[in-house]
Amino acid sequence: MSKVRITVVNDSAVQESFSIFNEFPKESTTVGQPWMNVWAVSPLVNSTGGSTNFTITQKYYAVCGMSPPKIAEGVTVDTQDQVEVVLASTSTPGTLVPMLAKDSGVYLDKKNIGQEITPRTYEIDTGLWDAAQYELAFLGLGRPNPAPNPTVSVTPVAVIPAQPSQKYILSPTETYYISTGKLTEGTVMKISQLGQIAKIDFSGKDENLATVHLQENLTYGPVKYSTGKFDDEE
Repeated sequence: MSKVRITVVNDSAVQESFSIFNEFPKESTTVGQPWMNVWAVSPLVNSTGGSTNFTITQKYYAVCGMSPPKIAEGVTVDTQDQVEVVLASTSTPGTLVPMLAKDSGVYLDKKNIGQEITPRTYEIDTGLWDAAQYELAFLGLGRPNPAPNPTVSVTPVAVIPAQPSQKYILSPTETYYISTGKLTEGTVMKISQLGQIAKIDFSGKDENLATVHLQENLTYGPVKYSTGKFDDEE
């Protein structure tokens, strides 16, 4: 599937905004703690039947940056550099991106892209730098913003504090969470702190559409999956 769409219907008695998260990627190492970011936020959705869509494109980006203060719950991060990556498959190698540090900043070395062979992964290899000087460095996964009329094209969805001379082999997931509330895109969050959530998992499914209702009692109903075309498809 090149893209999937999640429709959230607001059956509650008040206007609501909805935020979406992408489950952080499975990683092959234990270097650093992965954190989930607020991926996108919807406009206000009318009560009693209003709806909004999150249209998710199956594109992935290696991202990096510096995060003052240090990454923790509630900190909002912006990426300073990004490069689109390919996930490895049986027929195509994945992307390996070197990450370097210079002049108190970090960047991705686009001139020396390599290959990663572990299925459904990409890799970020960090260079040799002073860990104390670059203690705020992070890396991770970015994806195209799925909200209607986004103001930023690519948003970080998961970040990891970056250590020098390490290999980070990341495998993005197709598991998503919907939460009520107008949060700030890029903010580091824990799903356990969000209260009521809906979990949408397209892993292994042929369906490309999912619909979930925020009910009158402010809990989410069961997710319904279906197959259909998008507005921009023939």
